[in-house]
Amino acid sequence: MSVLIGREIIEGGIVSNLKSITEQIQPAGVDLTLDEVEVFLSQLVLSEKNPELAKVEKLSSLEGKYSLNPGAYKITYSETISIPDDAIGLVFPRSSLLRSGIVVYTAVWDPGYKGKGSGLLLVLNPSGAILWKGSRLAQLIIIKTTKKPDFIYRGKYQNEGIT
Repeated sequence: MSVLIGREIIEGGIVSNLKSITEQIQPAGVDLTLDEVEVFLSQLVLSEKNPELAKVEKLSSLEGKYSLNPGAYKITYSETISIPDDAIGLVFPRSSLLRSGIVVYTAVWDPGYKGKGSGLLLVLNPSGAILWKGSRLAQLIIIKTTKKPDFIYRGKYQNEGIT
């Protein structure tokens, strides 16, 4: 396995629709920015055959900013991601969030995934947080595999958020 550096990720067409290439390229990855925030309205019902995801509702931003109380939120990134067929994507929170009591979680982005991508934002800071639309929240790391997988991503989130 090998890790692509920030510029290789951009040049390889893995991330598009960047707000600022100079600010978003990092030594080991590419920063992802905030597009939307949603609140959870219901519980998850996880069964073997027919899982029912928690219902969500988009929050309105006031003049481009979200004022968030402590809690869990679903976030959507601004950038479009195209994971190569011989790679996986991992996303980590920016250290400035961690230092302020905020965490971003995502699942593994499988080979062949395409979409805007989303994550879980946990505001653990008891004072809450103010996040501006377009602010850098997380860093995408791309790891090339030693061989191509038997199949690529073909789940229901393929092409999510792409219009």
